[in-house]
Amino acid sequence: MDQNTVFSMPPVVVFANQKGGVGKTTLTVHAAWMAAEAGLKTLLIDMDGQGNASRTILGKEALTAIHDIREKERESGNERPGIELALMSSDMVLYNLEGIDIKAIPGPPGLDMIPALINDQVLADCMRRDIDSIPQPQHNLNHFLRQQGNNYDLVLIDSPPQLGNLQSASIAMATDVIIPINVSGFALDGVRGMLPTLTTIQNAYNPNLRIAGILTNMFNRRSASAQETQQELITQYPDSVIPYEIGVRSALDAAVYKGMPIWYRRRTGGDLNASKEVTEALAETLARTSLGEHLLERWKVKSKEYRFNYATTSHRTIQALQKRRSIKEEASA
Repeated sequence: MDQNTVFSMPPVVVFANQKGGVGKTTLTVHAAWMAAEAGLKTLLIDMDGQGNASRTILGKEALTAIHDIREKERESGNERPGIELALMSSDMVLYNLEGIDIKAIPGPPGLDMIPALINDQVLADCMRRDIDSIPQPQHNLNHFLRQQGNNYDLVLIDSPPQLGNLQSASIAMATDVIIPINVSGFALDGVRGMLPTLTTIQNAYNPNLRIAGILTNMFNRRSASAQETQQELITQYPDSVIPYEIGVRSALDAAVYKGMPIWYRRRTGGDLNASKEVTEALAETLARTSLGEHLLERWKVKSKEYRFNYATTSHRTIQALQKRRSIKEEASA
């Protein structure tokens, strides 16, 4: 970054809940796709050792290429070249990255990733690290963003569903927390359980952390108990509950499995309803974060120009990695 340029920290939004099965990754990747299509340069960090966000955005072939790059460089006994070629989320936890030329991995246009591998054992092992490791990713993210200048408009983080040091580290990196919930008999317990964790992180690591909202996902509108629990949630947290619910939508899961947003699926009634619910809910949710902008109308206009074939993402990512390696080899020759 030019020394005369004033650095502006972008909003860093984490989707977090200590309860699994709430559709956290589905919401995170759709928020990333939507922001990128709306013209925001977006960075997505996958801190979940399952690697589902990375598989969805980049594809299995690209993750295999990243794995192979890191293994080849690791055989030399020096992690640094691998980190410079293919930065991963586990590096954010394990190392102090100051002084290293680090770059995110390109996905679809406008969307970069710091990924995890599928069933990433290295990242999973980070959950058992000492509590002193919690501030490390926050430090590294700040360093990375300053190194990139004002290149990113928005950073999104997919956090692990288990309460622990890795989830705490994911939240400590953020400016804003979104709590996705699946309205069930245990939904309120999940929210109540998160609040003390957020307070602890605010006090210890990140005093500016704020709860941007609670987003209801997989909402069964025909269920009387779901309606009752949702109303109880609104009563207890009236200023935090996003006034949009995303229903139980099999089309949404099918789209994510195919590595594309719901609005790219065939235009059946179920697809259209799911697309409308997701885009309206996420636009309202992101507007409540430090981003402060309601993206829906901007996305509707810009997405018509975007028209990217998401099936080609892996190929695009692999090409970018190959080019990065060639430049590095030429520089060291």
